[in-house]
Amino acid sequence: MEKYQSLKSMILLALLGINLELSSQRLQILSPTQLQGKFTGKILQFNIRSDQMDQSKQAMLTSAISHTATLLQEYAYINQLNNLKQIGRLYYDADNHYGCKEFSHQDFQVDYDGDITPFYIVERGGGCSFVTKVRNLENIEVSVVIIVNDSDKEVEDIVLSDDGTGGGIRIPSMIITKTDGKKLIDFVKRASQTELDQLALMAEFMMEKPDNRVEYDLWFTSSNDRALDFITDFQQYDQKFGDKVLFTPHYVFWKCPYCEKKYLDNDCYANGKYCAVDPQVNMTGREIIQEDLRQKCIYDKVYGSNKNRFMWWTYIKYVHYNCYSTINADCSKNAHQKLGLDFQETQKCVADSFSDSNWDLSTTTNKVIDSEIDYWKQYGSGIFPSIVINNRTYRGQIESLAVFNAICAGFEIAPNYCQSTLGSYTPDFLDKGDGIKGSVIVLIVLALIFINFVIVYCYRRHAKRELQQNMQVHIESAVSQYFALSQPKESKSKSYQK
Repeated sequence: MEKYQSLKSMILLALLGINLELSSQRLQILSPTQLQGKFTGKILQFNIRSDQMDQSKQAMLTSAISHTATLLQEYAYINQLNNLKQIGRLYYDADNHYGCKEFSHQDFQVDYDGDITPFYIVERGGGCSFVTKVRNLENIEVSVVIIVNDSDKEVEDIVLSDDGTGGGIRIPSMIITKTDGKKLIDFVKRASQTELDQLALMAEFMMEKPDNRVEYDLWFTSSNDRALDFITDFQQYDQKFGDKVLFTPHYVFWKCPYCEKKYLDNDCYANGKYCAVDPQVNMTGREIIQEDLRQKCIYDKVYGSNKNRFMWWTYIKYVHYNCYSTINADCSKNAHQKLGLDFQETQKCVADSFSDSNWDLSTTTNKVIDSEIDYWKQYGSGIFPSIVINNRTYRGQIESLAVFNAICAGFEIAPNYCQSTLGSYTPDFLDKGDGIKGSVIVLIVLALIFINFVIVYCYRRHAKRELQQNMQVHIESAVSQYFALSQPKESKSKSYQK
């Protein structure tokens, strides 16, 4: 499968006078005429139109956002099955420009249909984490958070990382350069109320969908509790996808040939060529490396045959529950016996990955670890644990439902269980597909006709029966009157004959 772009962020400024419309990697200016032309951008592209604004403000907003936006993906609530688009109006609080303090409730200006949602811009820094900023703004019902970097460096490689308290955040955020952010903030400060009322942004968070199979990787080590917790929880979601996804575990190592001998003897192999990045108190780095290799061997075996691919997940779940993060050879052996795996075969796989029987020699190589290191350099995120979807780093919370949502977004056509599991959220300005299908209308009409027919039929039968009963009563009454009139005459004629 080709190496695709997986995440792009789009942001559109529209100002009655200035309308920024996004497509990919191109800058197209529709007006004024002297600025018309097409320019290639790195990630973002804007189309600009001017009707009322003066040229200085046009120029300011034209350059207000460049191609340096990086998306923090939080998919837990916002459905990415069809690219998320949101239109918003920009807000800024000079008294809380870092967003580190809680915001007081604000009555955001919205349009009649609720299509224009509040976007908020804050600055990086202030002694608080990205998560704190986003959560403070989520608490006052902001839709999208724009964070301005605190330096002039490019932001493509900045990861809006979780400080450990990011669970449950349900709004997206993005980071832009200091230069671009300053231009946006300056505009908000200088603009009149009329101009602020005209200002609108559109943010679209999209993931490339090159085909109908998603590849995702997890970078971790066997001693990392957070990663093991995620694997244990995510097993049920991976099973839903089946062959529609390809999951690959990757393990992180580092090199330290100049470290002290005690460290090399406990935590490294090949004289510091392969070291564990997360040594524990209860086990050495060498034990961690061995377990990483055992897990890799199990994965290659069960995923290679594709007959029992979920055995790897079951193994991780077992060793994590029974040994937590202290997964040594004894723990692994017990798991092999419990799950019906061949421990000696796995150990042989680990040994065969080394080029020499003496793992301490500086000339010794390990083909599995070398492959992981090369892949890390090319596609790794630089942090662990981390998830890479379609060869792009996933920047959201490492939580099962959030990652499930992100993977669903990677499909060209999302499976039905994505929608059924996540539900749907579609902004007001998008076509929600509401309304009744024509076939349903036809069925409703036919049902109404049938019901009316039954009602008329029953009414006519009831009316006919009632008419017959009334006629019978009248006939009986007439007959009774006839007999009543005829009897006196007969009795009178008999008395005369006597």
